[in-house]
Amino acid sequence: MSRKEKTGNHVRRELQEFIHWMIEVTSPLSCHLCGDFLEEGDFCEGCNSKLSANDLNGWEKCPRCSVPCTVAQMPQQKHSCEVTMDCFHCRKQRLQWDRATALWVYDGLVRDLIVRAKHNHHHALCHALGVRLGVRLGNQLQLGAEEQLPEVITYIPSHFTRRLLRGGEGCSEIAAAVAETLGLPCKRILSQRRPVAKQAWLNETKRIKNVKDAFAPARSLTGRSSQRLQGKQVLLIDDVLTTGATLNEACRVLRKLGVAGVSVAVIARSVPK
Repeated sequence: MSRKEKTGNHVRRELQEFIHWMIEVTSPLSCHLCGDFLEEGDFCEGCNSKLSANDLNGWEKCPRCSVPCTVAQMPQQKHSCEVTMDCFHCRKQRLQWDRATALWVYDGLVRDLIVRAKHNHHHALCHALGVRLGVRLGNQLQLGAEEQLPEVITYIPSHFTRRLLRGGEGCSEIAAAVAETLGLPCKRILSQRRPVAKQAWLNETKRIKNVKDAFAPARSLTGRSSQRLQGKQVLLIDDVLTTGATLNEACRVLRKLGVAGVSVAVIARSVPK
């Protein structure tokens, strides 16, 4: 493909994004993906059907890494992977969080949706995703132990240079919608102290190195507010869980702040092939 063709394709994609954004702004009752008009809801019937094909609800999953048991089990295993040590995917990993929840498998239309949500002009999309994740979490928390209920919600922060390029921070909007749905406070607890390369471009080893020491307590976190986190259950929000390197590093910092437990929740889970 020539440079001219690549430029043309880029311009067309940007124009499509702008059209979708204009529809979203001028017509609140429209599908956040295709722009079709709606009487109610967030996605049209067609897009909803495609998203439902990747829905992890109802799947038996490892509670620690959220990988479906059909993938996470060793071939010779025939029993449930509800016991963490039975999960072939995460049993040897030193994860810094206690539990993980994901809405969808990271594939197909879900992948396009996540990319779009990273840009701040898609406010309504981020809010819709946060509400969906909040409802899923609410349903799960009704079945959980009271001592494991989150008390504070936070999110994976972006470096200020990336926030400038994207026009904001999609993850913070998703987290705010989750908090609103669950009736919990949402706080900026972490900051990203240096720029990092995009994790999608790296293998697992390089991902770990890429985010090592990348997070620190937010400057807005005063001594008193930091003390209030000690002994708390924290829910950490991100858009995608792949190898877990980013979430693991962020959770490590949260643990240093003295929180009692950390659970993570994401819009999509990348499932190993």
